[in-house]
Amino acid sequence: MKIELSPYKVLCFTETMLNSGCYSSVYFPSVFKVYRNDRLNQTLRRAGGVAVLVHQSLPSRTVTFDFVVDIDQNSEFLAIEILIKPQSIIVYVCYQSVFNLQVSMKHYQRVKFIVEKYRTHKVMVVGDFNLHDIIWSADAYDDNAFLPHTLTNVNTNGSLSVYQTEALDFLDKMLSLSLSQLSNFRNTSSNVLDLVFVNNVSEFSISKDNYTIIEETQQDSSHVPYEIIVDYCAAASVITQDITVYQYSRGHYDRMDYQLNQINFQHEFRIRDAETAYDFFVHTIKTLIENNVPKKNVRKYSNKPKWWCPELQRLKNRRNKLFKRKTGIQATLEYEDAQKLFSDECDRRYNEHIRRIQANINSNPAEFWKFAKLKGDNDHSYPDIMYLDNRSGKTTKEIAELFADYFESIYVPDESNWEFDDVYVPVNGATDISLTLFDIEAAIHTIDWKSGSGPDDIKPSVVKSCATAMAWPIWLLYQKTFDDGKIPAASKASRIAAIYKRKGDRSDVKNYRVVAIQTILLKIHDIAVKRKISERIQPQLTNAQHGFRDKRSVVTNLLCLSTLAHAAFERSCQLDSFYGDYKTAFDKVVIRSMVVKFARFGIGRKTAKWLWQFLVGRTNYVQVGSDKSRTFESTSGVPPGSSLGPVMFTVFIDDVVEAVTFACVLLFADDIKLAAIINDHMDIRRLQNDIDNVNSWNTANCLQFNIEKCHVFSIYRLDSAFIKADYTLGGQIIERVEEISDLGVLVDRWFHFGHHIETMAMKCRQTIGCIKHFSNGNFTKETQRILYVAYVRSRLEFASTIWNPAAQIYKDDIESIQKQFVIYLLESRRNASSYRLAPYVDRCKQLNLQSLETRRTIADAVLAFDIYKGNIVDDMISPKFSVSFEPASSPVNQNCK
Repeated sequence: MKIELSPYKVLCFTETMLNSGCYSSVYFPSVFKVYRNDRLNQTLRRAGGVAVLVHQSLPSRTVTFDFVVDIDQNSEFLAIEILIKPQSIIVYVCYQSVFNLQVSMKHYQRVKFIVEKYRTHKVMVVGDFNLHDIIWSADAYDDNAFLPHTLTNVNTNGSLSVYQTEALDFLDKMLSLSLSQLSNFRNTSSNVLDLVFVNNVSEFSISKDNYTIIEETQQDSSHVPYEIIVDYCAAASVITQDITVYQYSRGHYDRMDYQLNQINFQHEFRIRDAETAYDFFVHTIKTLIENNVPKKNVRKYSNKPKWWCPELQRLKNRRNKLFKRKTGIQATLEYEDAQKLFSDECDRRYNEHIRRIQANINSNPAEFWKFAKLKGDNDHSYPDIMYLDNRSGKTTKEIAELFADYFESIYVPDESNWEFDDVYVPVNGATDISLTLFDIEAAIHTIDWKSGSGPDDIKPSVVKSCATAMAWPIWLLYQKTFDDGKIPAASKASRIAAIYKRKGDRSDVKNYRVVAIQTILLKIHDIAVKRKISERIQPQLTNAQHGFRDKRSVVTNLLCLSTLAHAAFERSCQLDSFYGDYKTAFDKVVIRSMVVKFARFGIGRKTAKWLWQFLVGRTNYVQVGSDKSRTFESTSGVPPGSSLGPVMFTVFIDDVVEAVTFACVLLFADDIKLAAIINDHMDIRRLQNDIDNVNSWNTANCLQFNIEKCHVFSIYRLDSAFIKADYTLGGQIIERVEEISDLGVLVDRWFHFGHHIETMAMKCRQTIGCIKHFSNGNFTKETQRILYVAYVRSRLEFASTIWNPAAQIYKDDIESIQKQFVIYLLESRRNASSYRLAPYVDRCKQLNLQSLETRRTIADAVLAFDIYKGNIVDDMISPKFSVSFEPASSPVNQNCK
């Protein structure tokens, strides 16, 4: 055999006749990983043994079974998993000297286990089953597969023998596993002894081997060598779909600008109410898109690579036809030419696709994860079956309805009827905001070019391409809704995308969160109003809130906690903190209470009424695939995914600090901490009272803590001075923890960050491994540097001013991550290790990088400068920097709010 010249990646052998004294290195080339199961019975039979050779370029491993595998003296098998993309393959190879039903059923049990456990894998069962007197005829439903039967006239009495009955029973069992049998190549005795079972017949092609590695004189007349090609794309009959799409990149936007300017929108909107004016605007834009953006009929290939096209499909079909006719030398040469042409075209289009991906990654590193997902397993967005309590959904329509039922149940219904004027009570000095045409145009330019269209089917890229002409009618519509105090219901419709939280069972709809995709008009109004309203609201927010605010962040929140912790250390006592976790807080905001709080912040009547209209009457539908759920209304909450939503929530939760009399309140959006320095048991009772007061505030505002995710955490260094107390929430004891993740930073009771640094370093090394795995050989050095900066260095520097280590061992551990990646970028791409490395600083300069320690030092200095100069103002932090040479007094709990 000429195995070393083999063009194949996997070779399967039955009847190897090898034993423990035969070494693989003698019989097989080193480029293959060899799996063997040698013949067990050395005396009773001459033949036996199986082997599988997998090329070293393909990762592979042995399949393990969850039950005891019986060893039979007359049969051997191997089960190998080949880890290739986009879908792994399991090859089961077996041999049995003579057909025996008991032995064959053991093979069946093992194959059944594989088929049931590895549902997303391709499965191929090949082997010498030694079945004679079985006739294989073409399957009426699939010409590529065969079904077994036997002739009754082989026996003189016209009946089946026991052997034939048992053989057919075994084959029926195998075919019941949704497997198809592909082999019908008869040997010199007209028997098909070697069978090939696969779980997807459209993805496998089989033919006789044309003496590729086995000379004609070496072939066994009883066993015909087979050649099998595995297709990694689904069958063309089930993956093509002809659709019509707009070619937005080729739109005539100059002409569209001119046509927009010719329409007298001011007159058209004046003669209509808000509802019909919005309908007129949407109809006009869609008509202009229809007239100015060309369309194209394309063939969509689902489960195909992104670079697939009709030309590749044509070349593939031609290759497959020649493969089936491959018998003589001329036909074989034609097949080889077709295979080469198909492979070359695949490579060319793949390389073009990689270049496009790389260009996108350079401007938007998030594109990398789309590429990684493409190269990974072809995982569906949702499981095939999803559950909501005792209900289940199997079709996309049923799953969409389950999501709709769950998301609707999250909202808090308002039982009483009320009007805006009954609730809104203005305060002295309340004023309205004013949006200009330039505010609308600025909002248009902030929209992402590549974002998808909402329920109105207007692509954001069209609006951005005609921003100057679009700004005028969009501003007029805002002014009309602002003056009339009514936002069109159609503009408040949202398409809901259910996003997995990455926690819990994927098949449970309760483990998904809402992302609402708005209409383009309301999205622009949302962004523009948010900018103006933030200028009014943020200066009035309490010192406790650090989320969604200028000059506030995770760092300032944790710095306040650090100030309290070190004050407790100075007093040789402890800092007790209650960490509260709200259940779907953003979705349970009571709109009536929201209007009252608008008035308290001095928001004028017209502005408050527009914001009220923004919240009420929102309709939603969930889309799964091409199916949509029923429409349901959001009776509470702020729109998820909107720009105004977070700002509104900070207004809603801001007065929670009024319920606290002793502890220091620290907020980051809906994350709340109550921290208090504990000197004695009286302080413990005071902190408990604050927890109860916050819980009462929650009840009054229709919010609720998730008791299972609430924790008590104490920071202290002297065990002798520690006072352990059980804090309760609604009568239940709150779980006490020794370490907690506070806004992404692990904190222990000593307020040390060693574990955080170790955990962060481990995750960063995993991310670097992912970048290397998916980008090596595809992306340039500069692209990989961008990915490192975006996904590794950013994590290594997150909140570094809080945990910046003093110990050299931690500094070295963090720096080693960048050192190793720099060596990889500079050395590995030449496929040779450097015998002489330049100094680390010089290597960083080649890649336009700074050492991580230097960057942390700069970050510390910048934060200190911002606080000292008043760019960051915080009642707890600023006093530490405002007096240069006088020690700042320790904060007291009463002044922390």
